[in-house]
Amino acid sequence: MEDHLRPEPATNNWIHRAACAEPDRDPEIWFPEGSSAKAKGNGREAKRICFDECPVRLKCLKHACRVRAAVGIFGGVDDTKRNDHDFDYDSLKRVGRK
Repeated sequence: MEDHLRPEPATNNWIHRAACAEPDRDPEIWFPEGSSAKAKGNGREAKRICFDECPVRLKCLKHACRVRAAVGIFGGVDDTKRNDHDFDYDSLKRVGRK
């Protein structure tokens, strides 16, 4: 088989199991913009889904930290918190919500 026809390695199969990947989810809630009540509500809902429903939350968070995702909620943690110099991924793994 020619190289350009080979499938990509399945390194991120976890993405398809994420709660945010479900077809009935609005992807916009993971990228709330501004400080309106709607944006804040979307952010809270996205975090709730991550913590309460997502089977791959920690993989998602680790991915966001590794690639330095600039915006959005990944693994229940928003970009402001991830970019905080005091952010401690290991403590989040042990404790849960932070």
